[in-house]
Amino acid sequence: MNLSYLILVAFLVGFLLTARNIYRRGHPIAGVLVSAGAIGFFGCWLVPLAGSTLDYVELPSTGQGLLGPNGRIYTFTMHLSRIQRYDPDGRFEKGWFVDARGGPAALGLTEKTKIIVALHRRDVAIIHTLDGEPIGSPHAFVYKRPGKQRLQMIPTPHGGLPELSYDLGSNDLMYPENYEVAGVSLLPVTNMGRQRGGLLPALLIPFWNPIIPWILFASGFLLYQLTRD
Repeated sequence: MNLSYLILVAFLVGFLLTARNIYRRGHPIAGVLVSAGAIGFFGCWLVPLAGSTLDYVELPSTGQGLLGPNGRIYTFTMHLSRIQRYDPDGRFEKGWFVDARGGPAALGLTEKTKIIVALHRRDVAIIHTLDGEPIGSPHAFVYKRPGKQRLQMIPTPHGGLPELSYDLGSNDLMYPENYEVAGVSLLPVTNMGRQRGGLLPALLIPFWNPIIPWILFASGFLLYQLTRD
């Protein structure tokens, strides 16, 4: 565990202790909200530390579904840096974490029917077996829609304040017309939409979306401020 993870753990413990104090002061709902928000916010970075321990535990999935071999479906969830595999009926089978460094990624298929993931924050693409084992060394890739990956200032046509534009299309699928990977031939891909999760992902509300922990956390503190003596 490197220093950055230790700092995250320290912050998480600090906020959980604060939530416990709020709970003990007679504000149980506020304490639970603060705890859930802290776990969701810091947990997004800390969960990958579990490694293969969570391979067969379904976590919330927010990415588009890639139709793979044998009708299986693969998704990538950016804020968890996680790929998950589902059977043809949409039932969870397996998941694994990738080092996306919290950035967008895209899933694709190679001509040898392997899964490939383009990690935009690292500028490399990594090939995986259908069970999630990395194969070979990372490959350089070119995203053929330059200017769509980065935050841009777009001037308005009639003057005034410029607009911010950040296209997360790179967090979609590796369509061959949009990607060129060194030494790898990409197959056409089919988008299967978002996958419905089971009961456990439905209960993991703080991990649904990075914004939700902020809402839970702020709601807990606001409730505490409004109801304390």
